[in-house]
Amino acid sequence: MEGIPSSKQTWEDVFGAHQAAGWHFELADSRTNLGSRKRKRGPQLLPQVHTAKAPPEPAALPPQVSKGLLARLRGYGLATAPHACELWQVEGAAALPEDRVARRICALLWQLVTGVSAARLAAAVLLDAGWARAALAAVHKAAAELRSAVEARAAWTRSALPSSSRAASALVAALAARVPAAQRACTSTGSGLSPEQAVMVMAELDGAYYALLEHALCCGWAAPAMPPPHAWFPAFATAHPGNAMACERLLCVRGQLDFAREVWGVRAKPGGALRLPCKAAEANPLLAVLFARFQEGARLLHGLGFGASGELDTYADQPWPAYLALRAWRESARECHFYAYAPPNRAALRALAARSPLVEVGAGLGYWAALLRSAGTAVAACDASPPGARGAPNKYHGRVPAISPVLSGGPRFAAARPDHALLLCYPPPQGSMAEDCLRLYRGACVCLVGEAPGGDTGTRGFFRALQADFELAQRLRLPNWSDTIGNARAAVASVI
Repeated sequence: MEGIPSSKQTWEDVFGAHQAAGWHFELADSRTNLGSRKRKRGPQLLPQVHTAKAPPEPAALPPQVSKGLLARLRGYGLATAPHACELWQVEGAAALPEDRVARRICALLWQLVTGVSAARLAAAVLLDAGWARAALAAVHKAAAELRSAVEARAAWTRSALPSSSRAASALVAALAARVPAAQRACTSTGSGLSPEQAVMVMAELDGAYYALLEHALCCGWAAPAMPPPHAWFPAFATAHPGNAMACERLLCVRGQLDFAREVWGVRAKPGGALRLPCKAAEANPLLAVLFARFQEGARLLHGLGFGASGELDTYADQPWPAYLALRAWRESARECHFYAYAPPNRAALRALAARSPLVEVGAGLGYWAALLRSAGTAVAACDASPPGARGAPNKYHGRVPAISPVLSGGPRFAAARPDHALLLCYPPPQGSMAEDCLRLYRGACVCLVGEAPGGDTGTRGFFRALQADFELAQRLRLPNWSDTIGNARAAVASVI
């Protein structure tokens, strides 16, 4: 399409990291007997994992691993256990279990993660139905073997949580739903995938990835190097040169280039494409995830003409393929479950730091608290159900462990700290938590991250109380998902 360079990458270029980590690819012509006739089916692409009892050890990787190749190995889940520990900043190297069944399960999990990344590359980068079907066939086989292995050995994780067996069953069920759905989505009469098909395949594969990730975080894996979203999605975004180009073109067409620079913090070297600076991505991983998804979406949903015939302008109850694909793409974005429901930026963090110390109620995983604390800001964070606790799972984050320490508490936690500024990040619209915080809080400053009254933040009673007792002191724009309109506001007590 105009303005979007066609990818000149071959399948060897795209799957180079997979080949280096032990995947074997074949490109062959297959002929099938149909009665007395032979019909050429065309190229049959058969990627398959080497039959190993466990994921490859670091010695199995090439002796000289370039920085770029290592980044792809990590991003696609191809790195091994010691690399995973380094990526997640976990002390010590994970060891393979001695139990034969557990070792086999570890190998299957590694095959699943890397198979999902291979299929996603085929759909997102190559738009190739043959490669996608071949990779999905390998994933489907590994998922079936995993199901049998889990049923044969229920208590195989290192976690002592009583929900371990339920988590394993949930993973098996998620894969049983997602993988066949991805296979159906890439059904094509030709060798290529349309943008709609590619988006549907990617959405299902992202769902499979998040199921694998949640299980890894909740129960623990002994060997596979599960990549976090801030390594996974940027690896795919950078795999196609057209993603960054389409992103910049879309922003220019809509006159939002300055907005992206101001709010997202993206930069561009002379003659180069927009990018998120490495330091910004490292300091704010959720922002890296959102920007990577935005780049992919700019190419697939805009640059390739997706919806150019008006498919996206239909009503929700009309099952147009393009509309369903767009909805699937939006619903596949589950990074809020693993980070936070609003992405901060540098301006918001500076504004909050200027009002420290802070007390955050409903802190979730403690993502905002983590970024503030890393900059030296004092934050007392609490949640009614701290993530990772052995009790009931958190309503919004399940059993995903906290990113930064989060204590148990609610509105009374804020009431006991009137010398702190109250921070509320996307307080739920159902329930009275935010309203109770205002009723009990005796401090002079409230910092709200979320949407306007009537949006997906707090109740109308909360906003009435906020507007009655406080006056707006500052408002800042924040990066958003495609279906949110959140911003950051600081309100100070009114002088009565």
